[in-house]
Amino acid sequence: MNAPKSSILSGTLIAALATVGVCDVAFGLSLQVQPLIMETRGIPAWIIGLNGAAGALGVLIAGPLLPRIIAKFGGRRVTSAAIVVIAFCLAAMALLPPPWWWLPLRLVFGAAVGTLFTVSETWVLTVATNENRGRIM
Repeated sequence: MNAPKSSILSGTLIAALATVGVCDVAFGLSLQVQPLIMETRGIPAWIIGLNGAAGALGVLIAGPLLPRIIAKFGGRRVTSAAIVVIAFCLAAMALLPPPWWWLPLRLVFGAAVGTLFTVSETWVLTVATNENRGRIM
């Protein structure tokens, strides 16, 4: 008799995929909404572009540091910290006026989102099996 197949969507995998979703929503919406807010406040286009680039720069800065950070603190702690930093940055951007406060916040936000993305994608790849990895990814 065949043993029952394990479900493709285990609780751990659902949590990992939800984390990927949070990352995508946080970064995706901020890339769309922030420039619109800045434009309605009369901020020049070059500063709006600089703000967008600050997020990408944060990702680039965080990337090389992540292997050591994750090895030292573990994926769960790094994920939790990244979510807290993302929430803090979004709240601070809602309360502080653009553009000068938003540039450093956007840099830190980008680093946190890049960290969350890296950890969550690694988590998904770790949880997925050889049999279901293609369907999950």
